[in-house]
Amino acid sequence: MGRRHGASGCPPPPGGVIRFDTFWPLDIRPFALVITAVAQTCLLAAVEIGFRRGLGPETTRQVAHVVGAASVAVLPLFLRLSELVLLAVFFTALLSWTRARHLLSSVHGIRRVTVGALVFPAGLLLAVLLGWQHPGAIAYAALVLATADPAAALVGRRFKSVAWPVMGGHKTVAEVWLLHWSPSRSAC
Repeated sequence: MGRRHGASGCPPPPGGVIRFDTFWPLDIRPFALVITAVAQTCLLAAVEIGFRRGLGPETTRQVAHVVGAASVAVLPLFLRLSELVLLAVFFTALLSWTRARHLLSSVHGIRRVTVGALVFPAGLLLAVLLGWQHPGAIAYAALVLATADPAAALVGRRFKSVAWPVMGGHKTVAEVWLLHWSPSRSAC
């Protein structure tokens, strides 16, 4: 009696090639997912290095905000929706873990109370889910998210105007005006 293929005793597949997707039930390509996760993690490592070399947490946080969101603009071109969902869950968990452990001061080391870093991946995921059939809309939404908040913070610091307290800080008329009239309004 001949020896059967593999430990399961199953005959070899046609052509003698064992395909990975027969063992992986989700619509996820691990290689693409790992490469993207490593690249985004390198961004977090780079801003942490910048922080440890003297950049303030507001600056490093804004760099991570701009580059992280801007990179999402191109991700739908080579990742599947299921892969983007998994990345959002992974980075929400990673950022929650680093916050709980008081790690990643480049992102979590600001003085005001905020959960922005924790909901940031979810906001990007929402843009992806709403615009999945329209990659241009995803890119637009990601770029607006990448630039509007840091621009509003910059305007708020440069142009002192009437301000009022909000959870974790304050808002100025200039910041709210900029956010209200940002490019996201022109899409309506």
